[in-house]
Amino acid sequence: MQFFSAKTKKTIRSLLAGMTLSVAAGPVIEEFSSDKEVSPITQRAESPSDKLCKIYMPLCEQVEGNIPFCYKEKDSATIGCGVHFKDFKNLDNLSAIKISLKKGKSLSLRNLKKITKMANADWKNLKTFAEFPEVASVKNVKLKDCKGDLPDPRNRAWKKDLFLIPRQTLKIANTYASNFCIQKASELHPNLFQLPPSAQMVVVDLIYNLGFNKYKATYPKFQRAIRQADFKTAQKECKTGNIRRDTVRSLLMNSLILVCDGKSNCSLEEIKQKHRTPALKKEYFLSMVREPKLWTLLDNYTDQNHKWYRDQKVVKLAQAMKKLIKRS
Repeated sequence: MQFFSAKTKKTIRSLLAGMTLSVAAGPVIEEFSSDKEVSPITQRAESPSDKLCKIYMPLCEQVEGNIPFCYKEKDSATIGCGVHFKDFKNLDNLSAIKISLKKGKSLSLRNLKKITKMANADWKNLKTFAEFPEVASVKNVKLKDCKGDLPDPRNRAWKKDLFLIPRQTLKIANTYASNFCIQKASELHPNLFQLPPSAQMVVVDLIYNLGFNKYKATYPKFQRAIRQADFKTAQKECKTGNIRRDTVRSLLMNSLILVCDGKSNCSLEEIKQKHRTPALKKEYFLSMVREPKLWTLLDNYTDQNHKWYRDQKVVKLAQAMKKLIKRS
């Protein structure tokens, strides 16, 4: 994923409480900093951007992965769903945890369950160190401090210091990056929020995956198809070369095409069944057994497409009735 710098005025303060630890013996625990109290959040109505972000984020986590430690991607410090957080100064003060390992110990970067547990563990409790005996010391830091020698997430083991990212920080960073892409998408596609749910998500996912400048410059056919509501052409033009992710986008558009097929009298369940057995590339078939969470999401998006299509029919019927009344 590639982001370019986004300048904003407000600063996001850390949402994780600071902690102060002091231990006479045992593992080394450096002092945890204490943040200022966060001001109460003023409630506001959920915007179309908020709604789209809410339905896109679960898909983003499935196709991007949600890495709970700071790693290097294209020479940029990266966390979560591929967020290059240096591009978003508002994220600087979010909380992270620096883990130092004992001499001769290492962590398997492929064991994300264990690292996620470590990132959200209660390090004030000495029993936590017993649970993770490879850890020598921990220190609470800010996201802006996560720099230096960072791992490649493809490495099998890491013996140096590691910056772990708590769940709340991941959520804020991922949401912030997604909202940024949605904002750029709506600038280029003013009708974004009137599009069917699947089409909205494919637009946002291409921008999230490619970066806005590359999307704008190199996908004119897809953009034109979206403006013209030509979803069959959009399905052909939303490929980036990543077979798995291209397949997901193709399935999202396929769901929409099936739902909007005026000649079909299929029920919603029949549409889902057709959607589950499309002609996909042999190199990567999204098995329902291998990826049940992803398929649950895809079925949910088919539900949302179906609801959108029914709502459109009701609107068109109401408009036709209004014209008929005016003529009479």
